[in-house]
Amino acid sequence: MEEYRALQQSLFGVTVPEDASVLNVTRTWARHPALMKAQRPYQQHLVSETTLPHRDHELAILRIGWHCQSEYEFGQHTVFGKQAGLTDAEIKRVTEGPDAAGWTPFESTLLRAVDELYHDAFISDATWATLAERYDVPQLMDFIVLVGRYWTVSVVLNSLGVQLEEGKPGFPP
Repeated sequence: MEEYRALQQSLFGVTVPEDASVLNVTRTWARHPALMKAQRPYQQHLVSETTLPHRDHELAILRIGWHCQSEYEFGQHTVFGKQAGLTDAEIKRVTEGPDAAGWTPFESTLLRAVDELYHDAFISDATWATLAERYDVPQLMDFIVLVGRYWTVSVVLNSLGVQLEEGKPGFPP
């Protein structure tokens, strides 16, 4: 933990409290300080400067985490999704996809867009048109980048075998 605190101080000028818990994903990034530093502004934009509504943001991350079968990512964003107002039933429904009963038409489109990006690396014209009825260009761009970023994070977590923290949720039953 002392090494991690020193790294945070040297890279970012951040003092990590003695009693702070450090997530396994953060410990993993810390194993490659140059990469940790390089990816931080990108991640900060997507977390705190995004133009997307919080609920939409979490639905998209949960869906790409499900597609990538990243239990760590899905579990972390189960917690964040609940903070954004998602219910347990909605989080479970993310695993069923955009055609599951109970989504609003826009939520269904949002999940479909994630599916299209995952399967085709492209959002279809029809899906784009529906997203563009609600999202402006910066939001559309943030959405695409968000899905791509969390695909990358999911692949890293899966490939490096990052484990869930004790007591954190994983995939829904």
